[in-house]
Amino acid sequence: MATLTYQYRPIKGDTQKGILRIYPATANAPLVGELVHGNFDDQPTYDALSYTWGNLDMCERIVLHEGREQLELPITANLNAALKRMRARFPQESTLIWADGMCVNQADLQERGQQVQLMGRIYTQCQQGLIYLGEEADGSELIPDFLPALVAPDDAGGLAGAEDLPPSSNPGCRALTMLYRRPWFRRIWFIQESALPADVRIICGGWKMSCSMRNKAKSGFSSIQFTEAEITYIPLEDCTAGAIISNCVVNLVPEAEKQPAFDEMARLLKPGGRVAISNVLARKPLPENLRQSAPTQTVRYGIDHRSIRSIVPADRRREHENIR
Repeated sequence: MATLTYQYRPIKGDTQKGILRIYPATANAPLVGELVHGNFDDQPTYDALSYTWGNLDMCERIVLHEGREQLELPITANLNAALKRMRARFPQESTLIWADGMCVNQADLQERGQQVQLMGRIYTQCQQGLIYLGEEADGSELIPDFLPALVAPDDAGGLAGAEDLPPSSNPGCRALTMLYRRPWFRRIWFIQESALPADVRIICGGWKMSCSMRNKAKSGFSSIQFTEAEITYIPLEDCTAGAIISNCVVNLVPEAEKQPAFDEMARLLKPGGRVAISNVLARKPLPENLRQSAPTQTVRYGIDHRSIRSIVPADRRREHENIR
């Protein structure tokens, strides 16, 4: 007998959001859970996933319980991998996750449009923002041990000076550079999805790391708001240029102005628009100390609010602009 496909239940306007409850299981077991509806006013405890869709083929399946029935819902391979990593954090208990590829009926254009408008609230109200960068590759397993080298050896957890940084030949340097080249850093929405949660965790394969946007960890991994040492240390290359520039300026937006800035960014960056993230978020000049230590291109385009497209080679622009 063929397994039935899950049919979405409509979400009620702007008062509800879909949330996935993942049942506990062993690492390689198929995903099993249920989709529930949560009211924004109730603020249920859930984590919000930030990831890239990757290949859009729905080649994986998750089994969803609906009453006494067990129904299948097709999902992408990248979402399947991300959800298994989310599940592995709590192997003995269920976990609540919001992920747009599952919690929003992508075939219902009206619902999808409504939920996109609510993403700011979804990421603001979540318990944690979980950034899934993919599985380990290009030496990424070296990064957790390498990052402390970017922090000054003092109790304040300050930044290491240029003279204290590891040599560029250090394998950790290349691993970190390759990490910043991953597709997640080229998504427009990564700014909102990483800046709004009160607490942010980075997950890459089998390792994870705390990354609060408001309280820098002593590990030196600020990820979204690049530190001076990271800006100086990581080469400004090709498709990563836009990510670095927007990261240079995103932390300069006052807290009260963040959501309006995100809304403005979403409006200006609709299909057909060519307005850079830096144009929207750069509201004041870079601090003098950042101006002195950051690469010349980064500072010039950050201060002048020029389009990041102009410094991305023409043959790489399509890749850079592929935000999904």
